[in-house]
Amino acid sequence: MKSILGILAGVLIAITIGCAAKSKSPASVQSPTTAEPMPAGAVPTGGSTREQIDQLDSAITDEMGKLSLARPTPPPLTCTGDACAQQMSGAAIAATAPEPATCKPAQTPTCTDSCKLKSSICENAGRICRIATDLGGTDAYANDKCTSGNASCETARTRCCSCM
Repeated sequence: MKSILGILAGVLIAITIGCAAKSKSPASVQSPTTAEPMPAGAVPTGGSTREQIDQLDSAITDEMGKLSLARPTPPPLTCTGDACAQQMSGAAIAATAPEPATCKPAQTPTCTDSCKLKSSICENAGRICRIATDLGGTDAYANDKCTSGNASCETARTRCCSCM
């Protein structure tokens, strides 16, 4: 009798969990503010490039908050025209570049989480910079967000690589 009650309780709990999981809205499941960056090549849910940039930038801000880091002040943008397109393209490459061999964080849960957040921040910064590059380097808003994203990427990278 007790085993039947135990089985029934387990089945009811499983059904409750399954129903709760199905009731989540797609927007909450695919939110760009999670620690996982949007898949490479995927487009943020916003329609305009500014909305896409804002979603990626907001995700960076949220992830920096999870690291208890303030967004750093980026260096002023001094490029114009084609030079900006090249600079944004270089920034996209730098944000997603592999870690140097000197980056050896400790193998602790805290360091692992820190480095996962760093990866997401840098991926999102790289995506903003690719958008800025696609706009030809002429969109000041996109260029500023690229520079800001890369500054956050570098700060997060320092946190990851120095984690002990």
